[in-house]
Amino acid sequence: AQQAPVEPLMFFIDVIDVGSISMTGVRIG
Repeated sequence: AQQAPVEPLMFFIDVIDVGSISMTGVRIG
């Protein structure tokens, strides 16, 4: 039941950093 929220956190960061993702055209992280 103790799981590190790494994947959800990365997804959240991707949503916030969508501008950079669009600029580079590739998902970072």
